[in-house]
Amino acid sequence: MDELQRVLKNLEEIETILRRHDYPEPNPKALGRIQLLTAQMKGVDHYISEKVGRLANQAAVFYSARRHANPGSLHAEISSDLPSRIRAQVNHLMRLAKNQDGEV
Repeated sequence: MDELQRVLKNLEEIETILRRHDYPEPNPKALGRIQLLTAQMKGVDHYISEKVGRLANQAAVFYSARRHANPGSLHAEISSDLPSRIRAQVNHLMRLAKNQDGEV
């Protein structure tokens, strides 16, 4: 499996975790899995690394014991906004690779 496909697969698993565990409370199992998956996604592309790092950090906040001022917006960021941005970058990189392959 190439790196970009691995990113998409990991992203799908993260989204599933976030759908199943959508309440802001301590959840070390969900957080640990998200952190493992995001760590595997780093290094593919600078932008992707930046966004998965933010996703992991925000998930740590979401699944912490502290109260959140606006847990809905935090969950929206980690379950929708950041995955959408990562997916868009993966699609962009796939198009670039396809165009390069076509030019050879």
